[in-house]
Amino acid sequence: MFQDRSACGEPLKVVFAICLCVAVLSGTAAQATDDEDEGHDFLFLVEEAYTQEDGEIQLTAALHRSPLDDGGWMLGLSGEYGITDRLQAEVEVPVYLDSPGDEADGIGDLEVELAFAVIEESDTLPQVTISAGVLVPTGDDSEGLGSGGWGYEAGLAVSRRLGRAGFLYGAGSFERVPDGQDEDGDPIEIEEWSFAAGVALAVNDRTTGLIEISSEREREEGGGETEIERETLLSLGFSFELNDYFELGAAYQIGLSDDAPDDGIIFKIKAEW
Repeated sequence: MFQDRSACGEPLKVVFAICLCVAVLSGTAAQATDDEDEGHDFLFLVEEAYTQEDGEIQLTAALHRSPLDDGGWMLGLSGEYGITDRLQAEVEVPVYLDSPGDEADGIGDLEVELAFAVIEESDTLPQVTISAGVLVPTGDDSEGLGSGGWGYEAGLAVSRRLGRAGFLYGAGSFERVPDGQDEDGDPIEIEEWSFAAGVALAVNDRTTGLIEISSEREREEGGGETEIERETLLSLGFSFELNDYFELGAAYQIGLSDDAPDDGIIFKIKAEW
């Protein structure tokens, strides 16, 4: 849940932070090499446009804590399968662990999604992918673990290679739960818009630096009242390819709005075959 307290200085903070990090990483990235045939798809905040190849499977586990001083842990589990080279299916579910205070632990709402690459990357065009999915109310809404109702989502992702050593990403999505329930069982309607952008710069043939920013705005309406909440985050991280099948990484997150947590950390591992 993200409260609507935007600061006028946020855009300048974002631009300055991203430019500084790009400048630092570019010094080493200029000497790095990358596989020209594959897109980099290891990110923390941004949904990349690269889909799995026909018959390819990708499993991901990401452990997230935010804020660092008194936040709980959330384990995000996801799986992707390439139905064709341009169409993939994805399933994702959060598991809340060691929640602070009176907050409950358990499984959250399940997301099932199809993504299709409408434009494949070429020398002149970026990779462009559209997606659509359903939100399944598997989380216990009475414990604050789920929305209490079925929902739907749609998204657009764009990815582009930057020479031999980097990638640029942008994505936007919309989610809606028209007939949800709050913890007291009262009916609510939930809408969420999210936008994210990022850059990946290769440090060497196995290590990649990642800079990402995301902004989410959620509107919750129920009981004659409307609540709008917002969160903006900056993520600075890296990924490391262990071999052809496994990749791992970590990222430190910084809150850029008054309502965002001050900080957070993510550990992530990906298996692909």
